[in-house]
Amino acid sequence: MKVGRYLLLGLAAAGFGVALTGCGGGGGSVGTRSTTSLTGTVTVPSGTPTRGVSFRATSTNVPLPGASVSLYDITQGGANAIAGSPVATTTTDANGNYQFQNLPPGHNFVVQASKTVTSTGTPTTITVATYASTSTSSSSGPVVADADENTTLAVGYLLQQLKANLASNTANLGTLVSQFVQQVLAQEQAGHGPNIDLTKQLTDQENVAEQVEQEEAQAVIGGAYVGQPPSQAASDEENEGKAVHALVDLVVDSTHSTVQGVLVLASSGGSVSDADSFSATLQSDGSFTATTTDASYTVTGVVDGEEMHGHWASANGQLDGHWEATHASAQSDSSGGSTPPPPPTGSGGSGSSGGSQSGSQDNTNTLTGTPGAAYVGTFSAQAAGSSSGPSGSWFLFLFPNKELLLYAHDNTDTTLPHNQKVVLAFGSLGSNNTLSLTPVFPLASGASASATISASAAIGQPSLQGSWSCSGLVSGNVFNGSGTWTATLF
Repeated sequence: MKVGRYLLLGLAAAGFGVALTGCGGGGGSVGTRSTTSLTGTVTVPSGTPTRGVSFRATSTNVPLPGASVSLYDITQGGANAIAGSPVATTTTDANGNYQFQNLPPGHNFVVQASKTVTSTGTPTTITVATYASTSTSSSSGPVVADADENTTLAVGYLLQQLKANLASNTANLGTLVSQFVQQVLAQEQAGHGPNIDLTKQLTDQENVAEQVEQEEAQAVIGGAYVGQPPSQAASDEENEGKAVHALVDLVVDSTHSTVQGVLVLASSGGSVSDADSFSATLQSDGSFTATTTDASYTVTGVVDGEEMHGHWASANGQLDGHWEATHASAQSDSSGGSTPPPPPTGSGGSGSSGGSQSGSQDNTNTLTGTPGAAYVGTFSAQAAGSSSGPSGSWFLFLFPNKELLLYAHDNTDTTLPHNQKVVLAFGSLGSNNTLSLTPVFPLASGASASATISASAAIGQPSLQGSWSCSGLVSGNVFNGSGTWTATLF
């Protein structure tokens, strides 16, 4: 059995079993077979207990031999069972393995392994745990339940739910544990997750349960999030050596638990190679997983107060990276302080970022005290010789220095290739309700790209509507034309 870090807990067809699937090492496979025997391997990160364990830390798991293993029947005793006497005890062998026999079928158990070691001259007790459920039908195979730091975290969450009367100790608790682990997986992939100290007992309320509760209770702030530009993403340690980086701008609707955003891919020098939009359900812990509209990329992330961060990857697995974004309210306004760096430039054309800001000092088109904002809505366009035409989603992000990003996606013709139904443009907030724009993707080779967008109300109002026109995009692109748009402020 390979040792290392494992995390995913899943369901088996014949009943619940904890299935620890490889996430960088640790543990093994845990599958429920209908039986009255229970076996597993106890592993801990190398270096324990000299440090607490964090999901952001990487480590190699090693077996824990000679550990005292106690079995608690939580079907009988509930969450308080582990504070009482165990129903059985044993000791792990030289390879960290344990076994219990003659267990009642259809019961939920917590397995807790403890061992006192000497670290820097001080005796320290390590505690590791896991959850298992025996099947109600007869079978000859044992239930396999390996224990490591990840399963310990899941058990802490399970006991918390039982103590709060949010779960029944007589029901199969596999689904509850599995759902929690899925949330932790998303947090881990996004770059953070609950911490756990294996030198504390499961009954210690300041350890697992409280830390999990703090993670879940973390505030989700609605509104616009401004992405880290590719030039900054290139200096991120997690993106070191990668040629393509992501700018991710998002809007979070905390009322309806949704997140929408735009993924822009560019080189560290700012040359745009692709762009697509996405939307997803925001989970209770602030995490989300999305596939972009044209299914070319996956985007995962988590809301972390005024920050969002996560991971993106191409569907073919050739490109990936880390992304970050900051809530618009945390950005400096145009009256002073720092402003976002210039946006990327286009590839394959003469588009450029930034446009004229002349007249912006004396017009009413200010951000009305809002240091950054986003409008999300729809657009429409009339095709030549037709009463109808393209229509779809519309994203307009405004930054504190009055620069802006526009992204639109046609949702009417699914047969069109990606670069014929999207437009990405950068520009600036100008006078007379005009947003000065220059398309940067997808440009026709040698094109002189241009675009204009007018709004019927001052930027900063709850909703806007206006008209648009665009040229210089690749042949067949639906945005080589004109139309109308309407959007709501976030």
